[in-house]
Amino acid sequence: MLTLARPAPEWCGGHGTEAAKLIDRARELEREKRYADAVRSGQQAIDLDPVSLIVNALQGAFLYHARRNDEAIDQLQKTIELDQHFWIAHLFLGKALLDRKQYPEAIAEFTKARDFSGGNSEAISMIAYAWARAGDPDKAPSLLVEFLALSPTRYVPPSNIAPVSLSPGH
Repeated sequence: MLTLARPAPEWCGGHGTEAAKLIDRARELEREKRYADAVRSGQQAIDLDPVSLIVNALQGAFLYHARRNDEAIDQLQKTIELDQHFWIAHLFLGKALLDRKQYPEAIAEFTKARDFSGGNSEAISMIAYAWARAGDPDKAPSLLVEFLALSPTRYVPPSNIAPVSLSPGH
């Protein structure tokens, strides 16, 4: 699961404090596996601040974790309409598409997440995982080079390296 620092109130527009509190509450509910309640809290945050990128993207994530993939895809596409370069929305959209076995579309979204984030390791890992699920795991080792380039300058969790390094042919 993507770990984000607490959304800063300034990310949440004019109702930042209230929307941030609702998102914090939704994340707590999600950790408790109370997905329907998390989605409700996320929707309340959107009602307060409908153009906040982080609020909209996290609502898509809450829907995804609740296994409401059609709604998650719709929500994440709306977020991307607000800002096509918001990588977090692309990452979760890729996950929802992957669950639908829409591999080329998922890989495209993970690639956008990687590119727009400046090389987020989870996005890179998800590309490798999607290639493996699509039946083309031989492409994954090429991503190991990206991890090696990232590792001197930032932490790359082993759980993100595993799908790449465990791929056949590596």
